[in-house]
Amino acid sequence: MKHWIILAVILLMAAGALVVGERRRVEAEVSPAPILYFVADTERELTRVPVSLTRISDEEEIAVGDEMAQNYLEASKKNDTSEDRTIAEYVSRIGAKVTEHVHRKLPYKFHYLPDDYLVNAFALPGGHVFIGKGLLSLMDTEDELANVLGHEVEHVDLGHCAERAQIEARVNKLPMVINVVGLPIELFQAGYSKEQELEADREGTKLAVTAGYSAEGAIRMFQRFQKLEAEWRRYEARRRQQPSVVELPSGIVNQVVLQTLEGYFRSHPPEQERIAQIERLIVTEPWPKEQKQQPLQVAYILLTDEAAALLGRDELDKASAKVKEALSMNSKYISALDVLGDINFEKADFAAAAQAYRQSLTLEPKQKVIAARYASSLAASLPAPEAAAHYAEWLNSAAPAAPDLDWFTVEEVGLKLLAGDAVTAKSFGQTLVKSENADIPLVQARLGWWYYRANNAQTAADLIGLAVEQRPQVGSLSAKLGWALAAQKKYESAQQRFYAANNDAGREARAEAQIGLAVTAWEAKEPELALPNYRAAILERAAWNNSQWVAALYGQPVAASVQAIRRENDKRQKAGGAAPRQ
Repeated sequence: MKHWIILAVILLMAAGALVVGERRRVEAEVSPAPILYFVADTERELTRVPVSLTRISDEEEIAVGDEMAQNYLEASKKNDTSEDRTIAEYVSRIGAKVTEHVHRKLPYKFHYLPDDYLVNAFALPGGHVFIGKGLLSLMDTEDELANVLGHEVEHVDLGHCAERAQIEARVNKLPMVINVVGLPIELFQAGYSKEQELEADREGTKLAVTAGYSAEGAIRMFQRFQKLEAEWRRYEARRRQQPSVVELPSGIVNQVVLQTLEGYFRSHPPEQERIAQIERLIVTEPWPKEQKQQPLQVAYILLTDEAAALLGRDELDKASAKVKEALSMNSKYISALDVLGDINFEKADFAAAAQAYRQSLTLEPKQKVIAARYASSLAASLPAPEAAAHYAEWLNSAAPAAPDLDWFTVEEVGLKLLAGDAVTAKSFGQTLVKSENADIPLVQARLGWWYYRANNAQTAADLIGLAVEQRPQVGSLSAKLGWALAAQKKYESAQQRFYAANNDAGREARAEAQIGLAVTAWEAKEPELALPNYRAAILERAAWNNSQWVAALYGQPVAASVQAIRRENDKRQKAGGAAPRQ
């Protein structure tokens, strides 16, 4: 009886603990710590449980790695672009060179993961090696890539990956091939013991040098991480003193990257120790001295992506430097020319934007969006007749075919409309009504916008309104209709359209909707509604603070209203009556 009472008490205490645990909210900061603790716990378990590891066969290791890699790649699948394929092929080519002298002749496969936030490379049992875009973007030379791939290959060649899988299988009592494939990939991303990491450094560098690369590539990567680690430690020190610090270290674009690097720094040997080891090898090994490093052949793609990201954050000068560097490597890279045009467009340097767009369109004429921006840039930088003539010259050389022809013709018609040719615009609009092309509503909206630019707000509203009826889900069309209504002083109706457009996921459409709400509220004598929308708009897109840009694209009346709102906002800031702009 006594034993039953004790058991009942224990069960009651356990139930009470469960209730308390459920009611208490546990707050935990997202970080790489859990997986690092998991690895550490496993290693501690091995000191308590006698484990005798017999190396599995190559066939069994390959089978495990293949299934793990397949599951991971399917889960992390993203849109496959031609640029991603170019980089993936390049990584595989360098990886193949590096593995020519490995000891274990496994079927090595190299995978590029186009994830900006993955500042890491890792390997799985059997020969699968992965490298993230975030890490590749830190590199300047092919030698750095070869050394990183060599390091990961050696984790496989030396049996580190297979050993980790075996340890997890043994500690967690998993059948090796059946269930170990379900282990989290993070176990292989988290790093190995200090001795294993240093061993992979040594042997991986030897592989890279044997393949014709410089050991300086390894040192350069370690030095870059050393700098990032110093910045991270300074950031952590500031954060402990002042938790509200939000500014991230230089070179670390967001919290996801910060957490990735935090895990790397905590799980790998100090960079200085790794550098010293490679420097000793350079002295003692009979390697070529002062070997010239080879440029990273896909750097122009990565630099262009960086430039586009900087453009999205309105860091225009940095973006311009990046894209110009990309074009110095590949002057005919269409994406870089497009980004250069977009940067100059945001700066209101419309002549330079038109030049970049024209170069891009000469290489690839079938770019609808770029053709539209080219036409807008010409209209903003040249007298209307000249702008129409320049565009017509390009269009005749491009000779686009149906059904895309209307997309390109509407820009020529619009430029002619600005030059005073209303007859051609009217005739073109009539042909659109008869067309069976599914995209015609969007082309009609574009024609409507040219009517807006030509100060014919009523026709603009009619054409764009038809497009909105047929494509209500396109937020940018609602914004354009809002401007046409605002030009007719129909402020309440315009605001309804801007509110509808504000739900659009695109940054530019949101900013346009917010500034539209600000302008219509200002004109309707509602400054308390105008000011917060103005601030939101310029946070989304700084170009709205550029009067030249606004006047060129939306007209002088809109530019005058934005200037007036800005003056009122600045006055209230000085008086302490409004929250400062961020």
